[in-house]
Amino acid sequence: LPRISNIILTICLIPLSVLIILDWKLRPKSQKQGFKNILQNIFQWPLMPLATLVLSVLPGLHSHTRLLFGRQLEYKTTAKKATN
Repeated sequence: LPRISNIILTICLIPLSVLIILDWKLRPKSQKQGFKNILQNIFQWPLMPLATLVLSVLPGLHSHTRLLFGRQLEYKTTAKKATN
């Protein structure tokens, strides 16, 4: 299993590298200049998995944990007004 996951993750580096290069090439010149912008671009890609975890995995984990402990899921709807 470690060898297979190593191969899969290595293969995934190729599209990630392409995405990083395309992102850099398609940015306007104003975002490519300056130390602050370059530093921000360097840190944005390694932080992407953490952002994905926080924004997509944790809400699902929260709802499954609520169900595990017997608490109900609540859906709150808002009243809508018809516009003419």
